[in-house]
Amino acid sequence: LDLFNQNAVKFDRLEVLVLDEADRMLDMGFIHDIKRILKVLPKKRQNLLFSATFSNEIRELAKGIVKQAIEIAVAPSNATAAKVDQWIYPVDKKRKAPLLLKLIRDNDWTQILVFTRTKRGANRLAQDLEANGIATVIAGRPNAGKSTLLNALLQEERAIVSEIAGTTRDTIEEILNIKGVAFRLIDTAGIREASDKVEAIGVERTLAKVKESRILVYVFDVIATGPEELAKDLNALYQTDTELLVVANKMDLNPYTSYEHYFGEDVVHSRWSVPYNNFVPIIAKKQANLDFLKERLYALGVGQEWQENDLILSNARHYAALQRADEELEKVLQGMSAGVTSDFIAMDIRAALHHLGEIAGTVSTDDLLSNIFSKFCIGK
Repeated sequence: LDLFNQNAVKFDRLEVLVLDEADRMLDMGFIHDIKRILKVLPKKRQNLLFSATFSNEIRELAKGIVKQAIEIAVAPSNATAAKVDQWIYPVDKKRKAPLLLKLIRDNDWTQILVFTRTKRGANRLAQDLEANGIATVIAGRPNAGKSTLLNALLQEERAIVSEIAGTTRDTIEEILNIKGVAFRLIDTAGIREASDKVEAIGVERTLAKVKESRILVYVFDVIATGPEELAKDLNALYQTDTELLVVANKMDLNPYTSYEHYFGEDVVHSRWSVPYNNFVPIIAKKQANLDFLKERLYALGVGQEWQENDLILSNARHYAALQRADEELEKVLQGMSAGVTSDFIAMDIRAALHHLGEIAGTVSTDDLLSNIFSKFCIGK
């Protein structure tokens, strides 16, 4: 398209159009580009479309560009293997990698095949698996206390701590275990205008590590960093698919520092936001409030709602049954609000119990319905 728009190429004499790997082009979002190309091609031409898979989307694409089509298939249509058991784990996007790590540890899997949507996502997941920890970058300005915080979390002098700004020139990586979940802590060079070539390389590596991280722990000095400086740093560091934790260090020097001062109603940022619980005041040198910091790391790493004793549906059929039960119970609530008679409400309750019975086994509805209608006045 670029060459055509620059008059560098013309399609007046084009006779054959070949669309190779059509399924991959659709997956990568090129359908609109394909349609724009078709508009500038000669109406009279031969079209050939090749695809490793032939989904409904591919068939719709073929109908739009191929007339009197002849389909040649060298393999049977995609079908689910009868001998393969399948499960579905409904989980938020940011919690997929931690859940996968937990499943691998709990089941002691040695070989797995994982599919991801993008190459970048595959690289990030591979890094998490190889290091056996959630990539957690500690970033901030020089002398903010990043290395001190790393040493405090690890309970050892892993990083060199000095009053001289810019001591850390390269990244330092160590594993921190919180409640059985491994976090790969990455201490980085301070973010500022580099004074020499070596420091510039360190800053570049910091930014690269941030892009690969799942959690960004931004550490700032409450004395030396104001709201404007903090906002400038976060604008440079923040990634849309990375969890953000802001750590206010050296609170003993200014104990009146507050969340509202940096993220109050008068401070609005369109690219990022910091919830109140993700603002953690600490004194790294005295190891003050580290327990709360670890709690927040754990919550961001695995999700606040997901605990060891939570229920996970391990069967796609059960998940579908639970959804149908939820729909029937929604009808019950709507009927009660509208004053529907108890007979009709009972029908919806029976339907919900039927779907739950597909998961837990047969459910006796008569006793349960009698108990419900004996305690509530419905339909009057």
